[in-house]
Amino acid sequence: MRKLAAALLAALAALLPSCGGSRGARDPVPPERHLAAADSLERRQLYTQATLEYLLVAQRYPGTPQHPTAVLKTALLYSNPRNPAVNDSIAAYWFDVYRNTYADTDEAAMVELYAGLNERIRMLRGDLRRQTASYDSLAAVGRRQASDLSARTRRIQELEAELAKTSGELKRLKEIDLRLHKERTVK
Repeated sequence: MRKLAAALLAALAALLPSCGGSRGARDPVPPERHLAAADSLERRQLYTQATLEYLLVAQRYPGTPQHPTAVLKTALLYSNPRNPAVNDSIAAYWFDVYRNTYADTDEAAMVELYAGLNERIRMLRGDLRRQTASYDSLAAVGRRQASDLSARTRRIQELEAELAKTSGELKRLKEIDLRLHKERTVK
């Protein structure tokens, strides 16, 4: 579900610059209003919508004073685990854009840390996916083996019941054979 949401978000983000219609090539809303809206959405924990607002400024307003903030916030929100639209690859892209374009020496360490943490999270999520797949596979094998064990246990019980029945019949036949043998020897 997250992959689908991220793919839809990425497709929407790619279309945003071309969605001007008859209004012209630029958005009539100034970038500072988009940042204010994004900040408000983020405070209300509406991370997907906030991400889209920051992304809009990051894509449409390069060279503006708001662009560095939008780029960094876009990267941070795409790496935020509370964001339903979390996407480590997109976050890494925007961290790289910020690091290569805006990060001064003081910020470079911070952005490098965020980018490193984002990469570590991406790797851990991959490990988690692999472990989950392994667990699911083992669980399926376990269920199959439990089912086989249950079927074999039932078959053993059936065979034990059949053996007990056959043993009982064998005892009766032995008793009959002994009686017949006694009757022949008595005559």
